[in-house]
Amino acid sequence: MTDGAMDKNTNHPATLLSMKDALESGTPVTLKTTAGSVETRRARNGQGLTVTFHPQDGSKPLSVTGLTPEQADAVKWMLGAVDDCSSPPRWSFAYDEENGRDGTFRGVVTDGERFLFFRTWEDPDTGAEMRGIYNSILMGDDTEECRYEADPENDSLLLDCLDSLEDPRDYCGDGSPIQTLEFRDILRENSEAGGEAARECLLLPQTVSASYDARRDCLDIVVRNGTLGESPRHARNESASVHLCPDFGYYTVLYQTGRGPLTFGGMFDGNDGVAEEISGYPFIHEKEPEWLVPLLEACQKAGRDPSWMKVVEEDQIP
Repeated sequence: MTDGAMDKNTNHPATLLSMKDALESGTPVTLKTTAGSVETRRARNGQGLTVTFHPQDGSKPLSVTGLTPEQADAVKWMLGAVDDCSSPPRWSFAYDEENGRDGTFRGVVTDGERFLFFRTWEDPDTGAEMRGIYNSILMGDDTEECRYEADPENDSLLLDCLDSLEDPRDYCGDGSPIQTLEFRDILRENSEAGGEAARECLLLPQTVSASYDARRDCLDIVVRNGTLGESPRHARNESASVHLCPDFGYYTVLYQTGRGPLTFGGMFDGNDGVAEEISGYPFIHEKEPEWLVPLLEACQKAGRDPSWMKVVEEDQIP
């Protein structure tokens, strides 16, 4: 499909509801395939819908008129399915399930014809979530093909390798390229960048101490008394737990104050409106608080936005 990956349950552009909404406004609905495009619009005589197929090779279009929305939707779905079937099979994580006993995952990686199996676990030494790939459903040590930190980039590296095999039979076993892939060491990379962020924070005059915990992905910072200011209830802010969500443009802050906890949400500078995730928060920062700005700048300079910052005023440290 040239429109990108299409979830056949919810996001396919030819779903009946989206088609009806578009046609009610007079907008044609188009599905692009490798063979050409399929267009659905209201029939000129007002009787039903017209579905037109425009071949990719420029030959004469083919039209059918008088269809109901349901029939037009079925035509588009069938052509989309044919297009999918004509494309080379691609590897994907097709199925996984959570092991309720320990919170780990296991499942299947497949291109529809060949199968590999995976499971996850927590590395007891580093705390990183690991993923092992196996050539047997038994998933024993003797059937392991490779292992890596469970991360979308590493998953993509594996799938890209499987999709580009010169010989499809090399998806596992001796000599398989997946056995020599150089996966990213995410925890080490984050630890190094987090350590650099802590060092940048230490250069700030208000910072007493700073350290980075890779397991928690948290920057722990002690600041001078008075740095965090006062809450809207005119109580001193003694500490702040900051959750950074840069991919979604917002952050949250849980303050511990002399009058109890207060929760704030805020959008990063340059983002308009309020994200849905924080729209119900009792307090919204109009802009980043003054104490947070230099800490964010230090993280940006180090190239690492941790998931969490724990900021505590110095007299609150036992």
